[in-house]
Amino acid sequence: MDIPTFSGSRFRLGQQLGTYCREAILKEQKTCQTQPPPLPQNELSAALIAGWTLTQQAHPAIAEELRGMSVGAGIPLRDLFLIFYEDLWDLPDSKDTGCTSMVARRSATGDGSTLVGHNNDMHVTASKSILIRLQPEDGPEVLAMAFTEGTLSVGANSHGLVLVGNQLTSSDVKPGIPRFITTRALLDAKTLEEGIGICMDPRRASSYNNILVDATGRVADVEGSGTSGKLIPVINDTLSHSNHYIHPRMLRFEMKEDKGSSLLRLQRSRNLLKEKHGQHTLQTFQDILRDHEGYPGSICRHGGKDEVVTGCSVIVEVEKRILWYCPKTPCRGIYQAVSY
Repeated sequence: MDIPTFSGSRFRLGQQLGTYCREAILKEQKTCQTQPPPLPQNELSAALIAGWTLTQQAHPAIAEELRGMSVGAGIPLRDLFLIFYEDLWDLPDSKDTGCTSMVARRSATGDGSTLVGHNNDMHVTASKSILIRLQPEDGPEVLAMAFTEGTLSVGANSHGLVLVGNQLTSSDVKPGIPRFITTRALLDAKTLEEGIGICMDPRRASSYNNILVDATGRVADVEGSGTSGKLIPVINDTLSHSNHYIHPRMLRFEMKEDKGSSLLRLQRSRNLLKEKHGQHTLQTFQDILRDHEGYPGSICRHGGKDEVVTGCSVIVEVEKRILWYCPKTPCRGIYQAVSY
């Protein structure tokens, strides 16, 4: 599989990525201009200033990548940063783009290994996903699923740390580090503990539900918001999550109005993980990620009335350090193996 690879200093790496993604970045720049965040101009400016300042403080290497990306794409840094600041568009009726993530390990798998699965759902008009490799001079090599405008949300690094996650819509979004910056920083983390600290950084604007798995199969599922976060326990060596809050102490932050598909996907993935407990393999994970129960709001989504489609799918064999990537709807695509 031919994977675009970007390497060098953080600035140089970002510049290469920005050049490669220029067309999609320019398209997203226009979208942000025609459909800006639902904020008064003074509040938007304040949020951008605060977000950029805190990003430089917390993640200077990532800030340098963004500087390079803006040069490579040929757009002002402010415009690029706004593309990464998707938190500013969160509304109760936001499109249910969503995703489904799951983990099985030890007693849940046929050979005692660890499997991580993820379907990434998006609006049919959204940018597509690509698999890329980053090789910064001062950090771990990263294999990641990226959107074509250069944002990352799923991947693994050369320390053996795996990241998948789920978008949440919380009521306490505040000016701070955008969650797309957090996910990029997580893919630089050396350990599970470092990753948890990045997720819980009080300087964040909001948070995904971030699921981290290290090379030994340890799991941390950090269900976060702008001001709080809790760890979701792994029960019977399995875990799944979709796009609504499930920790009792996080329910007060829920802002998503329509949780129908998210509730369905969570329960269905739990049922399927339980059904094959002790027998899970790469094949059973592919079967789950291709499941259509409850269509069109199913684990494998195809659009329909909600105009949401599973744009790509990932399965990681953690101990083998192999990421299987399907660049389209999983029931119609083929998973291809890539080492990390």
